[in-house]
Amino acid sequence: MLLVCGEEDDESVFSGIISTYKQIAYYQKWSDRGYLVVPGVNSKGDIVSTRALVLAEEMGNNI
Repeated sequence: MLLVCGEEDDESVFSGIISTYKQIAYYQKWSDRGYLVVPGVNSKGDIVSTRALVLAEEMGNNI
């Protein structure tokens, strides 16, 4: 599972890290449990005002 956040609002800028994650998961024969991208995280605490923490918890509970 990949959890990533960053300052950029455009989710397409995360395509590189997502692609790398998928390639590593394939190479290592890991079960790909998906990924969560959280754009617009500029400052400490910004992620709290998103649904990302709830979604991350839901993803973790489904492992």
